[in-house]
Amino acid sequence: MDWVIKDLYKDELRSNFLVTADRKKVWQAELNILRELDRICRKHGIRYFADYGTLLGAVRHQGFVPWDDDIDVVMLRPEYERFKQVAAIEIREPLFFRIHIRTAL
Repeated sequence: MDWVIKDLYKDELRSNFLVTADRKKVWQAELNILRELDRICRKHGIRYFADYGTLLGAVRHQGFVPWDDDIDVVMLRPEYERFKQVAAIEIREPLFFRIHIRTAL
């Protein structure tokens, strides 16, 4: 069944912050990525947790923090090592998995 939420991508004020249509599109893309992460983790028995702004948004805003534009998930090291192994097999285009290593300045 196809359905459309009227005015889904219209600008609106949330918590006195302007949430633009573009930000809502970013949130939709992030939710699609999170669904794929969840699918992979469930399939392989990998635990992950929402953290930081994502956890705060879920609890306080029942969604996203209006001024947040990313998704924060964490895994314990053994779970993350397993995820790295299966990500190369499971993740398909247009998505990809990249490890960014931050070095001290």
